[in-house]
Amino acid sequence: MKPKTSYIICATPRSGSHLLSEALQNTKLAGKPDEYFITDPKGNLQNETGNIAEKYGQMTLEEFRRLIIEIGSTPNGVFGISILWGDFHNIVKNYQSLPQYQNLNEYEMLDALFHNPKYIWLTRRDKVRQAVSLAKAIQTNIWRKSTHEKFKQKRQPVFNYDDINFRYKRLVESDQSWEQFFQKKNVTPFKVVYEDLVENYEQTALALLDYLEISHPEKIDFGERRLQKQADKLSEEWVAQYRKIKNSPLSPIIQWWLTLKRRIRRISVRQMFRK
Repeated sequence: MKPKTSYIICATPRSGSHLLSEALQNTKLAGKPDEYFITDPKGNLQNETGNIAEKYGQMTLEEFRRLIIEIGSTPNGVFGISILWGDFHNIVKNYQSLPQYQNLNEYEMLDALFHNPKYIWLTRRDKVRQAVSLAKAIQTNIWRKSTHEKFKQKRQPVFNYDDINFRYKRLVESDQSWEQFFQKKNVTPFKVVYEDLVENYEQTALALLDYLEISHPEKIDFGERRLQKQADKLSEEWVAQYRKIKNSPLSPIIQWWLTLKRRIRRISVRQMFRK
């Protein structure tokens, strides 16, 4: 199946990719974008280790690609997918192992895999809140809240300045990497900012239909919005706590003290288990 139109949402974790995907899916005209190509820490694709394998069974990389295009498309021939920067190079590495792709660079690879896609760049203005959201999601293993799904929290999240600061730096670097990718490929993506998407959910989706040159009626019934806001009082407390430490003149000392406390705590736990 070769789509008539395809696009990639180029994103970073907690930038609103699920929200944007939901908005586009609710048009029923813009494919069914999702993070189909998430890879594990070793760089393996979900066809070998993730939930798609559990549902459809293991398959070759090429079979996996064809399946993704099939399940990520709407009947009008539009295909959509979200790719996180952290997964991008693993995707390229996986497919360069196949003879038909081994001589392609990363730009040519995406064109070949997804039939000359258009690009949507999804970014988030407030990187601190994005980093806090990511740190919480990793600790709780709750990546989205939906009216139709219930998720069991893995554990009660604990504020960790070093971890949030690490996530913050990585998110900034990943956004810069996407920007450099577009510059080198000489393409101008349609840029969506998370904070604006939240305020202009339907308008953003309609603007993207026009960008993708997808015919649509003037008014679209977007139906039910399933995703729920995850930021809460604890998130705001973490944001305030992080910024207080970050902006303090004593920030280096505070960071040193927090790191020392964590190391002492780890040593104490190890000693307790040895008894």
